[in-house]
Amino acid sequence: MKKIKIYDVNSLIVGNTGDLELEVFGTRQELAVIEGPEGFVVTCYEGVHFVEDSKEGMIPLGLTPIRDDDAVAMFPSHKVEIPIEDILEAPHREQPLGDYIRRFGHRLEANYAQLLRSIKKVGLDPSDYPRDA
Repeated sequence: MKKIKIYDVNSLIVGNTGDLELEVFGTRQELAVIEGPEGFVVTCYEGVHFVEDSKEGMIPLGLTPIRDDDAVAMFPSHKVEIPIEDILEAPHREQPLGDYIRRFGHRLEANYAQLLRSIKKVGLDPSDYPRDA
């Protein structure tokens, strides 16, 4: 079983948005990047993902103002795109993919199945990323 690298994408944004105090909106505050010989799979903890051919591929991120109250943003107010190569330089931790992707219901399991097909598309063996290890 191989481990994936999970990156703290929010650390690239917070403090780097000029006069605006912004953070990453939603499930993309952390992203896993799985590097294969034929590209990259980028996924959030729900298994929602996309495939890019190179490190220059751009990852779109929605941003919201950092708040000091209990309010929750419903939609991002800003957008930025950052290259995969910048994410690969962010702080990260390692974890099995099957543990990183949340478990609850058919939608997440369907996302996981599609994620394994994308892993194969970038030249890796999906059996190295079991759901239940």
